[in-house]
Amino acid sequence: MAAVAYDVAAIALKGPDTDLNFPNSAASLPVPATSSACDIQAAAAGAAAVVGAAGDALLAAAAARKEVVINEKGKMENLEIIRNSNYDHEFMDEDLIFDMPNVLVNMAEGMLLSPPRFSFPDDQDTTIAYQNLWNHT
Repeated sequence: MAAVAYDVAAIALKGPDTDLNFPNSAASLPVPATSSACDIQAAAAGAAAVVGAAGDALLAAAAARKEVVINEKGKMENLEIIRNSNYDHEFMDEDLIFDMPNVLVNMAEGMLLSPPRFSFPDDQDTTIAYQNLWNHT
C-alpha cells in the first residue's frame, strides 16, 4: 500500500516520467486536485486504501471458500464450502484486482508487433540439412 501511495506522490511531484514501483498502473492512479501537500496526501491515502481494500477482498473470498476442521484422528482438514451467506452479496472489483484496463491495453499493443523473422544464415551450406546425424563417413 505504501508503494502505491509513493507512486501517486511521485507522479504529482516529479511528473509522469518518474520511476514508479508499479509503472503499469500509473494510468489508474488518482491525480491530486492541486500540488499542495494536503491534496497529494489525500490522493496517496485514497490509492493506498483502494489497494488495501482489494487485498482484503481477496483474503475474505479465500477465507469464505475454505474452512479448517479437525477430523476424528486429530488431523486438520480443509473443507470446501459451497455457499457462505456472509459473502453472497459482497461486491469484489475484479478489474481493480487484476488491473484489467492495463492488461487489455498490453494485449492490444502485443497484436501490433510483427512476428519474429525466421531465416537461415546466408553462409551455411544448404546440404547440411540433408546429412544424417549418425553417418559421418
